[in-house]
Amino acid sequence: MKKRKNNFLVFSCHPDDAELGMGGTIGKLSGSGHKIKVVNLTDGEPTPCGTTEKRLKESCDAARVLDFEREVLGWKNRQIVFDITKRDALAAIIRRERPAAVFIPFEKDTHPDHREGARLCLDAVFAARLCRYPIAGEPFRTEAVYSYFSVHLKKPLYPDVYVPLSREEQSLKMQSVECYRSQFSDNKDNTEIPDFIRARDRFFGYICGTPYAEGFKAYQGVRADFLNGA
Repeated sequence: MKKRKNNFLVFSCHPDDAELGMGGTIGKLSGSGHKIKVVNLTDGEPTPCGTTEKRLKESCDAARVLDFEREVLGWKNRQIVFDITKRDALAAIIRRERPAAVFIPFEKDTHPDHREGARLCLDAVFAARLCRYPIAGEPFRTEAVYSYFSVHLKKPLYPDVYVPLSREEQSLKMQSVECYRSQFSDNKDNTEIPDFIRARDRFFGYICGTPYAEGFKAYQGVRADFLNGA
């Protein structure tokens, strides 16, 4: 069993969001010996071709491909709304995990769950550091916070930082995406999404001179210091 160096925490609204947006980065960090915890706010159901059981198996398969731990909170899909109880629940997770960096959904996504989830996560980062506040765990200040891009976007993106990916790292990411058969290969309306993700990562890679790359918006920590656990 390889020794883990640092903790990294990824919040995602649905089981496949993290793999689509930053699966290459997750694999890169995990392959370097870091511990990755992905927290799904919902189980992602209902969807046209999915079931709770299918999504659980798919997400477990994807986690094995990229070697990360997954936790599912069980909130209702399509009904994520900001409230203090949910915010504090996420803050307690941040205090428990004490991550070197936190990754959250993109706040300008067109999916309402992603927008509300982004606000919950970003506010939870702040709440987690407060002393004399009734949240489980010891206060913890996270210095590095980044958002990743899923697929519900309708305008060009301009990332603040890029994480370069080799062809092998990109291939591993796409293997994790392909685990979600109910969402992509079985759903005729979504069969082109993996091609879109691959093309976007190739474009980001072209910008920074590597075969592929993933882009992030920075809320705290404008450099990609999370690559070496800073």
